[in-house]
Amino acid sequence: KGIGRGIAIKFAEEGADVGVADIVDDEQTQRTIEMVRERGNKTSFYMTDLSRSDAVDPLYDNFLNDHGRIDIVVNNAIMSGQSADFLEMTEEFWDQMIDLTLKGYFLMSQRGAAEMVKQGGGGRILCLSSVHGYRAWPADTAYGICKAGLRRMVKSMAVDLADTGITANC
Repeated sequence: KGIGRGIAIKFAEEGADVGVADIVDDEQTQRTIEMVRERGNKTSFYMTDLSRSDAVDPLYDNFLNDHGRIDIVVNNAIMSGQSADFLEMTEEFWDQMIDLTLKGYFLMSQRGAAEMVKQGGGGRILCLSSVHGYRAWPADTAYGICKAGLRRMVKSMAVDLADTGITANC
């Protein structure tokens, strides 16, 4: 949708084959797929829960089967439109936010990097963060912590992957 749609379209315009993953297969997602395919590139859709390794692994297996290789991973998943005041936040909400925005980005990045290394190294991992990782707003605790933690995780990924030719940016 929004930013993810724009990213997918731009990569397609630049000649990339594109795999789009989402936890839902709705009208918005199908419109994104159509818009990317209109650019004439091979486009695949994978409905999956990025917060679970037992879902991420098949996503990569299917992508590699469909496209042959992976050169770029873009992590952009969010729980849009959801926030919770600190005193009212449930453990379930906290876990969902952490699982998608930190664990999901970790799982997608780690598996993507492993595949890039198998291919001989080189590649890019891009993780979208937010100004919410730098400052606080009301009802912003879980989201802000995820975005701040994501910036730190990507710094570590960049250091750990430097010798492989893979760059990681947030």
